[in-house]
Amino acid sequence: MSYYKMSARDRIIVIGAGSTGSSVAYNLKRATHSEVVLIDKGGVASGMTSFSTAIVRTHYSNEVVAKMAFESRKFFEANRETLRFYKTGMVTVVPSALRKRMEDNVDMLRRLGIREEILEVKEASKMFPWLNFDADEGVSYEPDSGYADPVSTANFFARKAMDLGVKFLREEVHRIENTQGQAKIVLRNGKEISGASVILCTNIWTNKLLSQSGFAKGDLLPLKVSPHPVVIYKRPNGIAGLRPVVNDLANRDYYKPEGESLLLGGNLRSELDEADVDPDKPPPPSTVQLYRRLFTKDFEQDTSHG
Repeated sequence: MSYYKMSARDRIIVIGAGSTGSSVAYNLKRATHSEVVLIDKGGVASGMTSFSTAIVRTHYSNEVVAKMAFESRKFFEANRETLRFYKTGMVTVVPSALRKRMEDNVDMLRRLGIREEILEVKEASKMFPWLNFDADEGVSYEPDSGYADPVSTANFFARKAMDLGVKFLREEVHRIENTQGQAKIVLRNGKEISGASVILCTNIWTNKLLSQSGFAKGDLLPLKVSPHPVVIYKRPNGIAGLRPVVNDLANRDYYKPEGESLLLGGNLRSELDEADVDPDKPPPPSTVQLYRRLFTKDFEQDTSHG
């Protein structure tokens, strides 16, 4: 019998097989007796997951998110080799106006059992002599954070999910229909799959899929796609090896090591959020010029924390 014509009763369909969708499919199958189907047009980790810098951290200001991050980090530590998790530690830097807020934040994290401490600038300079700090900045350090391989992470969950019986389809979803209280997935190839529930793990393509499914513009999710590119630098020998991630909120940048010799730098500036971008097309020349201007300023001229 064709798989596409199987009964839809209790079937849960997960669309998107990135790190989120693969994890959702795996944990759903562990927690329920439902049939779970995972669909992605490009395969596992073929979307935004493949572009992730995959920083694993617990420094969050929201207590619920911090608890979730703490549990996630334990998972990465327990599966360190498979997920290629590197415990490098992470340094967070804030401007003087936010020092008190950082101290309160770290107090909250420590109550949750997370290891993080406030460092005086003089102490931070001794621990990380290749970084430059302003005298009035706030600095914290979490020794257990680091980074992982995002593609390995998504594939780990996908393999575990399929081992439990999750079915994976490499197909493009064209639209979703509601038919007598059940969801009907119409694939680009014309075939259909029905299910009791659908979970969208489609990231920046979510509203596109909803539009194709007949949702009016006013009913779409309040999502804004913004480009945040990453630059790659070859590190000099003096700072080769494992180095901590740097979360530079003072300059709205972040840096992370990649292996023993590369440095990846990202920009958190709000100007990037204003750029219009189509996730399926290369950025227009105006956006490329914006990238160039911001990265030239922050990563080539500004060496305050590099």
